[in-house]
Amino acid sequence: MNFTIPAAGAYVSLADLIALRFPAGQLCLARKKRALSTLAGPNKSNFRGRGIDFEEVRRYQPGDDIRTIDWRVTARSGNAHTKLFQEERERPVLIVVDQRHGMFFGSGHCFKSVLAAHLASLLAWGALDNGDRIGGLVFNGADHREIRPRRSRKTALALLSHIDSYNHALPLAPELPTPSGESSFAGMVHNLRRIAKPGSAIFLISDFHGANDERAQEYLFQLAQHTEIA
Repeated sequence: MNFTIPAAGAYVSLADLIALRFPAGQLCLARKKRALSTLAGPNKSNFRGRGIDFEEVRRYQPGDDIRTIDWRVTARSGNAHTKLFQEERERPVLIVVDQRHGMFFGSGHCFKSVLAAHLASLLAWGALDNGDRIGGLVFNGADHREIRPRRSRKTALALLSHIDSYNHALPLAPELPTPSGESSFAGMVHNLRRIAKPGSAIFLISDFHGANDERAQEYLFQLAQHTEIA
């Protein structure tokens, strides 16, 4: 894959985010770990059971589906054997976009907040092309917006619309410490845990200010136990 993200300026354009639908087709978002979701979809997992691709034949074990018995091998060997398949399963992809005060800064080309928005758009469209359910969380330190994962263009557009809205609310006032001392990054991860189901792929697009906060590290560790974080 070799293309340049066409991000420029201090603010995003919703039309530009939508137009990234086409170059996003060059992205490869194939999973590295097995799926944990229970819905059928286009990502292969290592779950043993009925599915799409034949994997191997082994001795029948109690609890195996009798419909998967390989009668030819059973007849030749004199012992019941069953076919195993590699199932294809859908995964939720969550895209987290930081639009806090610190992101409203950049070089002569574009601000970090704009680059984050364009990268999020590419990931959203790429995941949709991959057949995944897409959702996410947009936050600015003062509040946030959650989008629960669904496999639909409407969901992608909703995510991009929220990113555009939060981006155009910049610049915000610098963040103040919370009464508990918890960083806004830690608060974001705490909220993210509510919508991140086991097997989800999570893309964090941020400058990671506050990520070294003890509470943030604790939340990230808990989240990483059952999701893939990039």
